[in-house]
Amino acid sequence: MADESVPTPAWAQARALFHFPRIDLARTALLVIDLQTGFFDPPTAADAIIPRVNRLAGELRAAGGTIAFLRHSGSDDPALSVPAWQKEIPTLAALDRRMRPGLETHQLDRRLDVRADDLIVDKYRYSAFIAGSSRLDELLRARGIDTVIVTGAFTNFCCESTARDGLMLGYRVVFVADATLARTQEEHVMALTALQLAFADVRTTAATAALIADSLTP
Repeated sequence: MADESVPTPAWAQARALFHFPRIDLARTALLVIDLQTGFFDPPTAADAIIPRVNRLAGELRAAGGTIAFLRHSGSDDPALSVPAWQKEIPTLAALDRRMRPGLETHQLDRRLDVRADDLIVDKYRYSAFIAGSSRLDELLRARGIDTVIVTGAFTNFCCESTARDGLMLGYRVVFVADATLARTQEEHVMALTALQLAFADVRTTAATAALIADSLTP
């Protein structure tokens, strides 16, 4: 049964494709996508979700899972850079300049609970899983990960793209509705609806924490 606290239409709730009653916590990774200083002006825009992300990170760590922080990145390296024609679009060109490794705007939000054993992975496309974007798939498979829990920003861009590609690569995908955000509520609900229909088990933070707790019991 879908999590009815998720703000998707009743018809999408009724047609939700995925619901995972249990997951293997040792083979689960929490993905924290693009919670970087350069994405939030003012910084308070992410206030609501960061405590929820930290809560899930703490609970999954304690259960033996993996935490991976993704950083959207720009580059001039032809092997990493987006196509030149995309840099001709002012908004994308500004994003590329702002998210260069080494800049303050590229750094993870300081309020995030990042530990020494966590993965920090730079990605160069919206989806962390698409070929050429990042080493995420390689790193997760090396740890035997088969389930990902998606949090971060933005719901309808990098989070949704990563979730869709993750499913296509064979991962179970849990998508946390109130630990992701979009620029508008309309965009947020639109993305959640599409994901709920065909790509992910869409849950609240509370329901995801309950899934972790339920999966701890024999």
